[in-house]
Amino acid sequence: HKCVDAAMDGAWQWPVAVVATAACAYVCLRWMRAPTTAMCIEKDLQMEQWDAPDLPLRALRRAETVLRRRCTRIVAVLERCSENRNHEAVLRTCECLGVQHVWIVEPSEKKKPNGRNLDANQKAEKECKREKLTGLAGIGVAKQAYRWLTVKSFQNTSDCISALQDGGYEIWATDVSSVAECLETATLEPLPKRIAVVFGREATGVSPEFLQVANRRLYLQLHGFTDSLNLSVAAGMVLYALLCRFPQVRGDMDEDEQRQLRKNWFTKLGRNDAQRVEYAALADALPLQPFADVRPHADHRGAWISPKIRRRLEEKEGPLTESRGTSRAC
Repeated sequence: HKCVDAAMDGAWQWPVAVVATAACAYVCLRWMRAPTTAMCIEKDLQMEQWDAPDLPLRALRRAETVLRRRCTRIVAVLERCSENRNHEAVLRTCECLGVQHVWIVEPSEKKKPNGRNLDANQKAEKECKREKLTGLAGIGVAKQAYRWLTVKSFQNTSDCISALQDGGYEIWATDVSSVAECLETATLEPLPKRIAVVFGREATGVSPEFLQVANRRLYLQLHGFTDSLNLSVAAGMVLYALLCRFPQVRGDMDEDEQRQLRKNWFTKLGRNDAQRVEYAALADALPLQPFADVRPHADHRGAWISPKIRRRLEEKEGPLTESRGTSRAC
């Protein structure tokens, strides 16, 4: 109405008034239709939000979902971890949180290669021979976490430090000394383009060699008599806190690396040679539509129990009944 009144006061000609009135009517109609369109979009998002058993290429679409959330801006460095269980737990945590790169400084003393104290590459080769990959929905055990990670190993700390400095990484070392900053309150902005978060050995922590070159020393505020955390627990809490504080690092990956990982992952998901060739070709095509959530459908979710532990439990408790979609540890 205001457009019509303004046009009829003599300042505008009547054809202009007609055009202005039509434009106002079009805007009003679009505004009236907006809720319906938004409802349709919301409905489509709800339909695509979850994985479903009958969706075509669901394993590849879930892999694409994981890939879109991978973080390469933060690198986890594990220095001379002496406990194999902690080593595997940190790898699993990094994979679950989406930290793609894990650098490992091997312990100086190793036992003979019996599966307990192998370097990262030997462990990966041993597990590849031992277990067959059954699909992305089946990962979740620590021994398969390395399949989806980029793991780089070093024989000594100096080589790792040189590689980090050459790569332009700012080194943040975890430390419980009085000179360390509290992760919760420290001013970490602006966030560096590349960060290496170093976690030390269980008994002695990060080595003095790493502490001397560290740009920052960070610690988690504790409130009990015990003044330190288990290595794998500390790694998970520190990485999770950083990812929550800087959500923009998720998906911050170079396109070339993303393309290489997509082809590598898609090929691994093939159950036979023909399917692996097919999936590799799909990786080179247009990216698949990702899910809105990485959690698998209830029909594809279940707790993994090793045969040895399963036998022990069944001897004590009887046959185990697994219920799909039930709550389990994160």
